[in-house]
Formats: sequence, structure tokens, C-alpha cells
Amino acid sequence: MLCAVILGLLTQLSNTASVEGVVARLGTGEPLPRATVTLSNDRYPSQVLSTTTDAGGRFSFLNVPPGEYRLQASRQGPYIPAEYGQRKPGERGIPITIGPGQKIAGIRLELAPTGSISGRILDSDGEPLGRVEVQALQSLYQDGHRGLYPVQTVMTNDLGDYRKYWKRPRGLRNCVRPHSD
Repeated sequence: MLCAVILGLLTQLSNTASVEGVVARLGTGEPLPRATVTLSNDRYPSQVLSTTTDAGGRFSFLNVPPGEYRLQASRQGPYIPAEYGQRKPGERGIPITIGPGQKIAGIRLELAPTGSISGRILDSDGEPLGRVEVQALQSLYQDGHRGLYPVQTVMTNDLGDYRKYWKRPRGLRNCVRPHSD
């Protein structure tokens, strides 16, 4: 009986796979430590594996059951999450099919840093304007017509300064207008 259990466990372990790679900053290739990497099975949503990258941005999953998975990385702070096989930041990637005993290495996930928009609003005399609404607008097509749609709004402070942060890279425009109470 004990031999059958051990043989079953050995067979199961020999059928498990491994996945390893690195998470880096898009544009610089700098390794990103403390990124969270998840391997999730679309067919079995409860089958999610998670790990954190080491100081060199490396991650590994051992004893992965065969199946079709999505590999995603995220990091707290000014980064857009990435998924294996995506073409642009924020887009959906492609699944990875992992066979029994397969060793997948050399995967590279690159997280795009977010941007910020900041400035100061002054009147015609060079005096700061407080309580001015500043919007970041995105250019989109709807029903075949191009339009500008707000994605974030902030107010200037008493010095006329504003700052919008954690902006995803896409066609943003700035629009300034006085705030009315």
C-alpha cells in the first residue's frame, strides 16, 4: 500500500512542469524585484500559482500541473501589469500550454512605467490660478467620429500647480478650464 502511494506521488511529480523567467522594466531592461507573478489556469479558476520576483527580477514555478495557463506580472507603484504574449501594455496576452514534465525557461515579462503630467497655470499677468480644472483627454473613435474623452481630472492648488500621475501611455491631451462652484 505504501509503495503504491509513493509510486503515485513520483508519477505525479514526474508529470509536473516548471516555468521560469524574469520581470523587467520596459525600455531599460532593468530587473524588477518584488514583482508579483501569477500563473492562472482559465479552465480551473481555483488553480492559481503566485510568486514574487527576487532581487534580480527572476521568478520560477515548480511542480506545475499540465494545462493551459496565463502568465501575468504586476508590481506596486508606477507600472502597468503585463501578460505573456501581449503586444502592447494593457492588452490581453496569449495562453501558454504546458505539457507533462515540460521545462519552460527564458520567459521575459516587461512592465511599462506609467507617466505623469504636471504644470502650472498662470493668468495673463503671470499670477498663479488656483482652483482651475485640468483634464487629461483621450482621443477615441466612436461611431466613426473622433472625439476627446476625459480620463482624469485634477484641480490646481493655490500656487496654480497640478499633477496627474499613473497615466497609462496612450493618446492623451490636456485640457484646462476654470472650475465653477
